[in-house]
Amino acid sequence: MPFIRFVEHPEWRAELRVIVDERVIEDVGEAVREDAGRHAPQGATRRLKNSFIMVKPRPLVRWVGSVLWYWRFPHYGTKPHEIRAGVRARSARRRPHRKMLAWPRMRVPIPKKAVRHPGSAENQFLKRALYKKRRIGPKGI
Repeated sequence: MPFIRFVEHPEWRAELRVIVDERVIEDVGEAVREDAGRHAPQGATRRLKNSFIMVKPRPLVRWVGSVLWYWRFPHYGTKPHEIRAGVRARSARRRPHRKMLAWPRMRVPIPKKAVRHPGSAENQFLKRALYKKRRIGPKGI
C-alpha cells in the first residue's frame, strides 16, 4: 500500500536528532493525517475522510496514508471510462454481469449493464496536507 512518507536524508540525521525529537515528528504526522482527512473529498459515506492512518516504521519517520484501495482515484483524477456491472464486485468474479447498474433517482428508468463515466478532476488532498505550512513549537502543533 503506497503512503506519503516523511523521509530523512542520512546526512541530516545527526543534526535532526539535536533539533527535532519524536514528539515533534509525532505531532506533525498527526497534523498531516488530520489535514488529509479534512481535504479529502466528502462522499455520501465519508469513508475516505475517516480512513487515514499514521504508521511509525522507525524513529523520526512517519507514513501517512489511507487504508482504502480507491484513494488514488480522487487524488490523481480519472479519465473518461466505462463502468460495467459486476466488474469490481466480489461476487462478479464468480458470476460476472449477473447484476445491472441501478441507483435511486436514476435518469434512465431501465437499469443498464454499462454506463459512460465522464472522469473526474484531480484533488491532491494528500499533497496539500503534506506541504501545508505548520508552526512547530509549544503554541503551534
